[in-house]
Amino acid sequence: MAVPWRITCYIHQRLGCTRKNFFPTFVPLRRTLILSPCRTKFHKSEVVKDVVLYKNNSNIFFGVVGAFACAQMVFWGYLTHTAFTSMRDAHILTATKYGPEGPPAELKKWTSWSGITMSLSSGKWRYGVTLLCLAAGTSIFAMSLMYSRRSISSLILLKGGNNLRIETFGFLGLKSSITVPVSKVSCQHSRHAVSSQLPIKVYGHSFHYILDKQGKFLNGRLFDYTAGMKRVLV
Repeated sequence: MAVPWRITCYIHQRLGCTRKNFFPTFVPLRRTLILSPCRTKFHKSEVVKDVVLYKNNSNIFFGVVGAFACAQMVFWGYLTHTAFTSMRDAHILTATKYGPEGPPAELKKWTSWSGITMSLSSGKWRYGVTLLCLAAGTSIFAMSLMYSRRSISSLILLKGGNNLRIETFGFLGLKSSITVPVSKVSCQHSRHAVSSQLPIKVYGHSFHYILDKQGKFLNGRLFDYTAGMKRVLV
């Protein structure tokens, strides 16, 4: 039986695409016709409307992440304030109490179980503990904020197929979005090669965007030929 030289792509019909200039390549194998995806031609002009490629509904989770970041900032801020106001330099007090020679040798320093001798009355401890608490709170808040702003909520291929809109969850689940050319987006791995998270690099942006596999690929084949391709970004 003669094989038609032109077929209708179901995915393109769902996207509202035309069949013009769409010529898949057939590879004969034991009398079976196999569509070769590597040589399928995709024309950007065929995208006649905005297409949602990927969607992830995890607003509650990222709201909890934002609340956790705020709670940690308050907690470590309280410890910072307490360390700065409570740990005071005791040199003036000891000089007044014991005279110029200071307290006895057994009271000057405290020795831990490991044998390390520390002078807790020194001002270095006050500023050291204060900076440590401040750095811990700031780091936790910054990492939580960055994780939320780099976690993808949805990918939308805009009309014409040249630009891609990336929506992220943002702080406390408040979404934000950017629009970039498809040619400036590079997916580091195939969506079938990873089981949890898919890193996506956008030219001109620090760090990778994270696409969670728990979300849903609404148009997986179109994702593979647009945002899911690995490119050299220059």
